[in-house]
Amino acid sequence: MTYSQILDAVPQKNRYRLFDGGGRSGLHLLVNPCGSKLWMVNYSFMGKRRVKSLGVFPAVGLQDARLKAAAFKTALREGSALTIEFTANPADRKQRR
Repeated sequence: MTYSQILDAVPQKNRYRLFDGGGRSGLHLLVNPCGSKLWMVNYSFMGKRRVKSLGVFPAVGLQDARLKAAAFKTALREGSALTIEFTANPADRKQRR
């Protein structure tokens, strides 16, 4: 994915994704019908597919999104991602609300 591809991504009737690196990293840009562009990363936890938001384009640029995705994947492998803490104990999550 390049910066010009991101700028050229126009809203369509349905939302769509532009994958970075052929989808191997899980990083993608979600383009919504209203024109907003969101950075997302796919990952799996406890056998289930999950998606984490990394920020809104252009506030988060391409290079920043790649760094955030890599840092998040590393944290997942090491077991220190905040998502793991919340997902591992749903009852605890309900108490915090």
